[in-house]
Amino acid sequence: MFLLAVMSLLFAQTPSPANPACSLLTTAQITSLIGAARTVPVSAAPMGSSCMLTAGDKILTVLIVNNNTPDGATRQFESKKLMMSGQSMPGWTLPSYAGNLKSAAIVGFLNGLVLTELKMADPAQAAEAMLVKLQAVAKDVAGRK
Repeated sequence: MFLLAVMSLLFAQTPSPANPACSLLTTAQITSLIGAARTVPVSAAPMGSSCMLTAGDKILTVLIVNNNTPDGATRQFESKKLMMSGQSMPGWTLPSYAGNLKSAAIVGFLNGLVLTELKMADPAQAAEAMLVKLQAVAKDVAGRK
């Protein structure tokens, strides 16, 4: 019983791991895309993290995938690009893609071994308009990484 109490206390004092996906975008960037949002951490692990930001029926999803090898990173990037029906974005110095999936806009880029993907859904906006906004934010984020 004592051991159980000690273990409970130990785990209770262990802070939750930070979720890089939830802190990738600035408040101003989030607000420019979907307005004031509530953060919903989805997962945080050494190999990646994901986070949803919600504002009413608007949703912004951030995915970060950490790869171990350049080949693995490239395969992950190409797979996500294919799954999202993404097209390469001209003018980017990093491998990147943009696409629309149903009523969502998706932008992804590969920076070294890290794949980052942003997905935005807002029923009040046209997919093309969302994509323009998302690309601008993604380009700023890619420049900071």
